Amino acid sequence: MARDLIGERVVSELLSLVGTGSESADDWLTRRAAALAAADRKYWLATSDRELRGRAGGNAVRLIGGGGFLRELSEHRQNRDV
Repeated sequence: MARDLIGERVVSELLSLVGTGSESADDWLTRRAAALAAADRKYWLATSDRELRGRAGGNAVRLIGGGGFLRELSEHRQNRDV
């Protein structure tokens, strides 16, 4: 069952995949954002959810909506393929 998937897999220096188990993704992101801020680490928050932006985005270097993040990824991919 998907709710049983717990843990973090580092994909690259800039990307990790996380299974939160029974904890909501929003709660995990809020907790992670607070931990990053406490450690003086920079992070982006990509979400179109206004409530989540309020809970987790206060110390983000960049807040970006889902559509903007998708465009950012597409542009990066196009530039990489050139």
